[in-house]
Amino acid sequence: MSKTDIDHNHPLYLHPSDTTGVAIISIRLTWSENYSLWSRAMRIQLLGKNKLGLIDGTLSVDSFDKELSHQWNRCNAIVVGWIMSSVAKELLTGILYAKDARSVWEDLREHFDKVNASKIYQLHKGIATIMQGSDNISVYFSKLRDLWVEFDSMIPNPCDCPKSKDFVAHMESQKPIQFLMGLNESYDHARSQILMTIPTPSVNKAYSMLIERESQRTMASTSIMGQGNEVAALLASKKDGYQKSQRNWEMQCDHCHMKGHTKLNCYRLIGYPQNYFKNKKKVGQENTAYNVHTERDAEMTENGSNDRNMQRAPTFNNGQYDQIVKLLDEEKSHANMVNMAGPFHWESEGDW
Repeated sequence: MSKTDIDHNHPLYLHPSDTTGVAIISIRLTWSENYSLWSRAMRIQLLGKNKLGLIDGTLSVDSFDKELSHQWNRCNAIVVGWIMSSVAKELLTGILYAKDARSVWEDLREHFDKVNASKIYQLHKGIATIMQGSDNISVYFSKLRDLWVEFDSMIPNPCDCPKSKDFVAHMESQKPIQFLMGLNESYDHARSQILMTIPTPSVNKAYSMLIERESQRTMASTSIMGQGNEVAALLASKKDGYQKSQRNWEMQCDHCHMKGHTKLNCYRLIGYPQNYFKNKKKVGQENTAYNVHTERDAEMTENGSNDRNMQRAPTFNNGQYDQIVKLLDEEKSHANMVNMAGPFHWESEGDW
């Protein structure tokens, strides 16, 4: 087969977008903690690009004619570039001096594919103890699914024998139970309904049922919240009106010295409203002194005194006031002089 005979289904076919220096996955290999996820993501992408055989040894250079060796080298270089773009900078040195993509892959596997008991213990504990908490159903399920994927990637691929299939089916049947265990208590009724369903739904089916339940609950809460806001707004408006109708007893009038109003709205100066004293006689009046003040004004009004034309005591201007004070001072001075002179007696011893 010549180079010109390569079509898009051939493993050595390169699409124009297949270039080096572009990361084909978002996960970057840093250490053994994320190797399982990284290797699985890389294998999926390489399988989609029909280049998985370059790392597992099924597409060696000896598998093709010599006239396609150059094309094979190009494909090998591009796969090595993809690997380099998805690992930490500290790992680039060992990759640069590798012979081919398969040797790079095997070297990384030997260094980082460390399945140990402590990692499996952490995954088991995380799956068994994860709780929904403040997360919604989607976020909680996503976290649990990540733990399942990482745990499954650490287990060797089962064979096609019936026992292995039974084991895989048993592991899948545990996932709905693990998912339901971490739900909040508010989903107790939905959890009971799912567990009583025969056969037990798959984990994806249980997730869909709970998502629908959560959506219905959200719609109900939104409706109740809207009604609550309307009631709260109505109560707030009534409260504002009530507060506005109350007297501010911190104020004090400069004219009558009563609290609850100022000189600008003192009824003694601006006049009382019509039927004020009749409406004032009700239960729960706030200030006794103010009531006495208004009752005295009511008596004056009922005796024929109008609020604006009320008869007042005579007043004097400044000049008249000074004259009165001067007369009082003169009278007081004359009285003092008489007192200082002492009593007056007739002492006659004879004729004058």
